[in-house]
Amino acid sequence: MVRPNYLPITNSLAGRDGELLVIRITVEPRALEQLLESLAETSFHINPQLLPNTPQGARVEFAAYESWIGPIREGLKRNGLEPIEFEATRMITKLAS
Repeated sequence: MVRPNYLPITNSLAGRDGELLVIRITVEPRALEQLLESLAETSFHINPQLLPNTPQGARVEFAAYESWIGPIREGLKRNGLEPIEFEATRMITKLAS
C-alpha cells in the first residue's frame, strides 16, 4: 500500500466533542497508579495504554476528544498530580506516521 507523505490540512477526525486526539501523559513512576485512578474518575470512556517507561517517567497514551482536555487536566490537578509531560497530537497525524 502506498501512502502519501503528506495529508491535506483539511483532513481530521472530528465529532461533536471536537477533534480526536492522542493524549500522552508522563508522570513519576510512583504516581502511575494515581494517574490511572484519576483517568478512571472522568465521565469519559478512557482506555489508557501503558507505554514503556523512559528516563523521564512512566507514560500513558489514550484517545480523547479535544473538549475532554480541560476536564482531564482538572481531574489530574484535583488528585494532586503534576504531569512531567502532557502532550496532545491530532489522531489523523498519528495515523499518517
